[in-house]
Amino acid sequence: MQAIFGKQYRPQTRDALVEMPMFESRKVRLFDVVPLATSVLASGETVMVAESTYSLNSAENIEQPEVINAYVSVYFLRETAGKWTVLKRHENIAYRGLPERPGSVLFVKLGKGKPGLATVSAQSDEGCTHHRVQLFDLRDDVLRDLTNEGISTYSSWNSGCGGNDLEPGNETKGTWFLEEPKKPSAYHDVVMTFTSTTVMSGPEEDATKSLVTKKNHARYAYDGKQYKLVSGDNPTDAISPSGKPYGTDAGD
Repeated sequence: MQAIFGKQYRPQTRDALVEMPMFESRKVRLFDVVPLATSVLASGETVMVAESTYSLNSAENIEQPEVINAYVSVYFLRETAGKWTVLKRHENIAYRGLPERPGSVLFVKLGKGKPGLATVSAQSDEGCTHHRVQLFDLRDDVLRDLTNEGISTYSSWNSGCGGNDLEPGNETKGTWFLEEPKKPSAYHDVVMTFTSTTVMSGPEEDATKSLVTKKNHARYAYDGKQYKLVSGDNPTDAISPSGKPYGTDAGD
């Protein structure tokens, strides 16, 4: 952290107070940054993934957002003769989640000799909850989301979800993994299995409730630009997430 942020690193709290571009507008403001995970690539470079949140102690004349989101930044470093050099900075490239309910970051293999990063985030609003996974090729000079705002992996909702006329108590959970592509491709396919559970009840309030469970499968393949659904069905897409974290408009 000190090699990356220098005097901006605060050893007492093991974080840094840093000026960084905002997630949406890319305007610069102060963020609190903490480390999340590190990995060493075959090339010898060290990758550090960090979480950043708006600094509430900022004296800047920027309106504070109603919701404080957490974001993901990626740094590349190399150690030579005991000295660390920062090679690349990719700051606030993805939404991670709310600080009290952050998503996960995973180092994955997008293919043979192709190290990648997966970020899984959650967003909730008006009775709707979605989780989504985004994939990044760590070899790219400019890290970009290969999934075009994420592949949805989880959804749940109640009758108040965005004003939609949907069955209350519906939840769909998905598991995913990377598998060798069925057709020639730059990256592995994303293979998913979904289990959907819906609470069903009769017209009367005291009617006995029952659970209806359904399984779905889906496969996503990289088409040269982004991952797209090529087979199966993703039931979590019934309510499409906006692809934007909550509260990003405030202060942008």
